[in-house]
Amino acid sequence: YRNEVVRTMIPSAMDRTLEIEYWGASYKQGIDWLTAHASPNPVICVPTAGILVTWYPWREDFVFECSPKSTHIMFFTRYSEAGEHRLRTEEPVFRIRRMNADLLKIYKI
Repeated sequence: YRNEVVRTMIPSAMDRTLEIEYWGASYKQGIDWLTAHASPNPVICVPTAGILVTWYPWREDFVFECSPKSTHIMFFTRYSEAGEHRLRTEEPVFRIRRMNADLLKIYKI
């Protein structure tokens, strides 16, 4: 679905039409960004396939929890599982985009 033919039918916002991130590889780049930029002791909500972040090394002070204490929200764009987070209107502090489609978003809250 990322080939030239599909791109002519879905020229933009492919992430809103097809679920293009499934295995969580973009979480590696998200964890790397948080490691470099998050303040000490962040509480990171990962509402979409959160178990996948355990595949990558993270800082010892990271807490992964979706709660009112969360300081960041990180999810890849499997919008069917992102819940209310898919409706956020502010700009993410970090995103991964390919071919005019988002693969990962991180919001600071």
